[in-house]
Parts: sequence; C-alpha cells; structure tokens
Amino acid sequence: MSHLLRNGSACLMMLAMAPTALAEHTHLEGSTVDAPKELSVAPLDHIEYPPSRPEWVDHSVEIDEHTTRIVVVSGPSDSSEESQQELKLMQRAAVSTYLSRLSDEGQYDFYPITDEEIERELVTRRYGGELLQGDTTRYEHAVELRFDEHKRAEIAAAWNNVEVRDRLGAVGVLVFLGTTFLICTSFVVGMFSRRVERREKMEITA
Repeated sequence: MSHLLRNGSACLMMLAMAPTALAEHTHLEGSTVDAPKELSVAPLDHIEYPPSRPEWVDHSVEIDEHTTRIVVVSGPSDSSEESQQELKLMQRAAVSTYLSRLSDEGQYDFYPITDEEIERELVTRRYGGELLQGDTTRYEHAVELRFDEHKRAEIAAAWNNVEVRDRLGAVGVLVFLGTTFLICTSFVVGMFSRRVERREKMEITA
C-alpha cells in the first residue's frame, strides 16, 4: 500500500511539473526561431572602394571662367575590358552632350571629333581599379575630360561657321525664290502684252 502511495505521489509531482517544463521548452524553441540570423553575404547594393581610388573620380562636373572639367566613370563591370569599353561609349556621350549644350539648337555633329582625338586632346586624368560589390570583385574605369579656353573657342568657332552657313543658305533660297518670281512675272507680263498687241492689230485691221 505504501509503495502505491509513493508511486502515486511521484506521478502527481511529475504531472504538476509538466506544464512548467513544457512552457520552458516552448520558450526555448521560440527563442531559437526568433533569434536574428547574421548575413553571411554582403548585399549587392553595398559597394566598397579601395583606399587607392582618387578623390577626383567623385567630381562629376566642374566649371570655372576658363575651363570645364567632366568626370566620366564606368559602372561596376565583370571584367576590366568590359569596363573600358563602357567608358569609351560614355565619354563619347559626354562630349556629345557638352557640344549640344553649346549650340542653340541642341546639335552636336557640327564639331566632328574621333575617339583618338578625345583621348589625345581632352583626357587629362585616368583611373582604373577594382571594387567590391557585395562579395564580388568588379572593375571600374574613369577619365577626366578637360575643355580649356582654347578648345572652347575652337568649338564656338565651329558653331559660328554653321550659323553663317545656314544664314547664307537661307539668303540663297530667298534669292532663288525672288529670281524665280521675277522670271515668272516677266513671262506672264510678256504673254499678256503680246495678247494685247495682237488684239489691237486685229481691231485696226477690222
């Protein structure tokens, strides 16, 4: 009998302790699930530049009384060659945009310039290096284009020649139209005069 009582007491104690143990177990499981996990991979929008990257690369446009400087930077690329190709396209686009802003009509083809001339005459500083985008190594290149007072005067002269040519063309068209009008008028007047003369001769003969 005493043995059964002891076993019964032990069972009652275990049942009494069961909710507490279950609650602690549930709390521990909840803590494990809700605990924040540290990222093992850096986000793709995180870019880390090397210390050797020059400060001027971050300067987009600088304009003073005599000089205009435009910095062109390629986007992060998978290879150095891809980065350089993108930079060449971007620097030509930058030159075209600059030329269009100097003209009154948004034109840029009035001053033809090749990629070789851009490299030789406009590029004053150059940079190429690696960067980290997320955890991936990428490549970028940059150049500074410099339009000094001499180059800007050269561009302005080219645009002035275009304007003069357009004016001369417009004057030529007006002269052509005026000459054509005079010829046509003379022809009509002459034809009318001949008809009048024939009519007068017919009246005199009659």
